[in-house]
This record gives sequence, structure tokens and C-alpha cells, in this order.
Amino acid sequence: MTTGRTLSAREDQGGPESEPTRLGVKGGKPVIDARIRTIDLPRQTLIVSTEDGREVTLAVREDSNIEILEPATLGMMRGALSDLQEGYWVRVAFDEDAGGPCHCSSLVCVS
Repeated sequence: MTTGRTLSAREDQGGPESEPTRLGVKGGKPVIDARIRTIDLPRQTLIVSTEDGREVTLAVREDSNIEILEPATLGMMRGALSDLQEGYWVRVAFDEDAGGPCHCSSLVCVS
């Protein structure tokens, strides 16, 4: 869903009637599984797309927790936005921000 403005997560997901794209709530924050569609390193944002085609724009800040696969042990390790690639599947917990991109509080790379 692409419009001339950034949608909040609730708008992006079609409101309360469209809860299947949400996995649940973690610490009071919505959690979704999605594929990274676009990464904008200079702006520290990414756009993710759920399986049903809904898109959420996320701002990655210093307090965002990013975890990626550690190649040697296949465990998880702390990562950065620059470690991610378009097409990766991720599980994201975020804060909804009226009037701007949602704040990515936690992102775990699952692919």
C-alpha cells in the first residue's frame, strides 16, 4: 500500500479488522513478521511488507535492538541496520508514531 504520506502501523494494517498480519503484542508493542522491501541507510529507515502485502515504514534509532544470525553457531548476535538486506524475513516489534514512521524497537532477522 503506497500513498503520499507515511501511514501509521494501524492504518497500514487496515485497522482492527486486519489483525491477521499481527503476531501479537510484546511489551505493549505490535509485533509482525515481514520481508524487508527497502533499506534507506542515510535516513535510518526501512520498509517491510507482510505476506498479505501490507507495508510498514520503520525508523531505526540508536535504541533499536537488531539481532541477526551468527554464522558460526547459528545463534543470534547484535546487529545493525547495515547488516540487513532487502528480501530478508524479520520479526519486528515497534511503537506507532502518529505523523511519521513507526519506531522499530526490536528486529530479529529470521532468514
